[in-house]
Amino acid sequence: MHNGRAPRTNLYVAGPSSRPRRRRWGYSHNALAASACVVLVGATVALSGSLTSVAAASGATSSAGKAAPSAGNAVGFAARPGHSSGWLAYQKGLVVAYGGAPELGSAPAGRGSLAGIAPTPDGHGYWVVTSNGKVLGFGDAKVYRGPVPPGSTAGIASSKDGHGYFLLSSAGHVYSYGDAPSYGQAPKGSGPFVGIVTTPNGGGYWLLSSTGRVYHFGDAAVFTSSNPRSAVALASASNVNRFVALGATNDGHGYWEVSAAGAILSFGDAPVVAAKGPAGVVAIIPSATGRGFNEIASDGVFFRFGNAPEFRPTVTTGPRPGPPPRLSPSSSTTTTAPAQLSTTTTSAPVSVGGGGSPAPTTSAPTTSSPTSTEPTTAAAATTTTGTTTTVPVTTTTTLAPTTTSTAAPTTTTTTMATTTTTAQGDSLDVPPASLFPNSLFNENVQGWSVDANSTGYVADLVNDYETDYGSVGVNTMPIYGVPASQPEVPFSVASNCGVNNPEFLAQTGSEVPIPSYTRLNGSSDSPLIIYQPSTASDWELWDVHQSGSGYTACWGGKLDMATSDGVFPAPYGLSATGISYLGTAVTEEDVASGTIDHAIAMSVPRCNYGTYPASRYDCGSDPGEPAEGQWFRFPANLAMPSGLTPFAQMVFKAAQTYGLVITDQSGDVAIEAEQQSDWAAEGHSGTDPITASWDGLVEYQVVANLPWASLQAVDPPQS
Repeated sequence: MHNGRAPRTNLYVAGPSSRPRRRRWGYSHNALAASACVVLVGATVALSGSLTSVAAASGATSSAGKAAPSAGNAVGFAARPGHSSGWLAYQKGLVVAYGGAPELGSAPAGRGSLAGIAPTPDGHGYWVVTSNGKVLGFGDAKVYRGPVPPGSTAGIASSKDGHGYFLLSSAGHVYSYGDAPSYGQAPKGSGPFVGIVTTPNGGGYWLLSSTGRVYHFGDAAVFTSSNPRSAVALASASNVNRFVALGATNDGHGYWEVSAAGAILSFGDAPVVAAKGPAGVVAIIPSATGRGFNEIASDGVFFRFGNAPEFRPTVTTGPRPGPPPRLSPSSSTTTTAPAQLSTTTTSAPVSVGGGGSPAPTTSAPTTSSPTSTEPTTAAAATTTTGTTTTVPVTTTTTLAPTTTSTAAPTTTTTTMATTTTTAQGDSLDVPPASLFPNSLFNENVQGWSVDANSTGYVADLVNDYETDYGSVGVNTMPIYGVPASQPEVPFSVASNCGVNNPEFLAQTGSEVPIPSYTRLNGSSDSPLIIYQPSTASDWELWDVHQSGSGYTACWGGKLDMATSDGVFPAPYGLSATGISYLGTAVTEEDVASGTIDHAIAMSVPRCNYGTYPASRYDCGSDPGEPAEGQWFRFPANLAMPSGLTPFAQMVFKAAQTYGLVITDQSGDVAIEAEQQSDWAAEGHSGTDPITASWDGLVEYQVVANLPWASLQAVDPPQS
């Protein structure tokens, strides 16, 4: 099928799956521990000097967090309750998730350059605003109607309860939407303004001018400098360059100002942690205690000061719709994301100056799709239906020899209980991966070339699972095989998907044979896979919910298994890479047969762009980490360890023969399998094959003892 080796290629898929750089800068931030929400946006930032040298000089650590140049510079960060997770927005619409924040979406192309981002108080959504005042909402962020602000928009911030927001114009006018009250405007001629920060209780806000003056309204207080050098620096603002970002402490009794040249000024109870950071900062993210903060440079690199947490690109399996806004749904099971922050919002303006000094460290980025429209402004199953087929299923597994590298091969045979039941599907004895004859999933990988970066990729993979959960786990999702006679039910785009993107329905059709006994897994991704061998059809759907007699989804796609290579054309499908989960997840049929005769899907928390065979990706730039689409294998001469569960033995042999392929980002390093509840839902009695093969272990233990450090990264031949 594949003739020869083509050079290894990285994917740079446009839209929410590529990484950014940006000329405008912005900053979004839930600044205060209780509920402050900030977004700073402003004038062009001229980068100067080296981030590495700046970090070294100030004691900060920096890690590569740069996005693809095609996405433009970063413009702002929306922090969630807890200040350790959130979303980074880029000029051309890409929004990247960090620290376990769910991936909710990116702005579609053509909406204009983004100028800022703000989170909802509960951390379940965010708004992005363009420089011409158009707002898009994602997650639970609702867009409110009103007049479009004239001129250039400089920032956005949430009202106290999240049922409204403020837009700041560069001239200093604050526009209120929803229930956001107006607390006042800056005097004429006092701009340009670059950011707005709300107070912890939502009773006021600060506005930052590029001159370094801070105007306060409502219950926002004015502060004197906590460092004499700050006042001096502010008095001679021309020496510190224009100001670009403002961040408040968690109690609202102080704040930091940052200049384009990197000067850091401290006021009120904001501690002096460093006097200078990197140039070109677009956002400040105060820590939960207010004793430090992260700065984000325009290229997406994070610099950590004081006790600020380290941000890593999100590892959630959170939402990733694949429409224009976002190109990819994520993994199958949920991962808890760290809590982050909330938001808040009389009169005469008072201007103040500020100053100080901290010391940085850093991080890198992740992504997803919108849930609202732009304003003019500012699971379960019921009873069985259809044909019932009697399918005797024998779950007797004979395991291959188990050996160690120091002793003669030891043979272990495990017999699992035999179950004969009446099943509601007609294909439980057919491993679905075998229905993709033209895919890479069934090819022997021992002849493939070892990737030049294999050692580093494997080391990073091991470090990721050891750092996050200590072991490789097993994620599960619902997968149902249905007969030719399976009745079709109505299928449509969910109304809560934000921008209504029905394109994928052209692939899936408006009727899908989803059986009445379907059980969704309740995760944030709510995936569902339906396959019908009689028509060679594979439906893979994301964010699925039952609606009356039918179902809705936010994204997905359909493949012809007889002709497809097992990869959905971009931007369709369930996985972030477009790689079919039906062809790569471990199914009941695989385990019942005693062998997994195909490649196995693997999800990882951190990755670096995408590579063949992925048709798209949602990874950002995380140098050293493998790309989505990267293949791994155990060496042919590696002996199987003793003491493995039957399931782990099957996984070992499959990984040695067919390999493992990274299909998605998720909360941990894990392989993908079918959910165990499908067995009972389909009408079977007794223990399902997957659970029986786990020998009483749970999902994070069952493959933990495989020799993961012995993996090799390999590259499939490209025709």
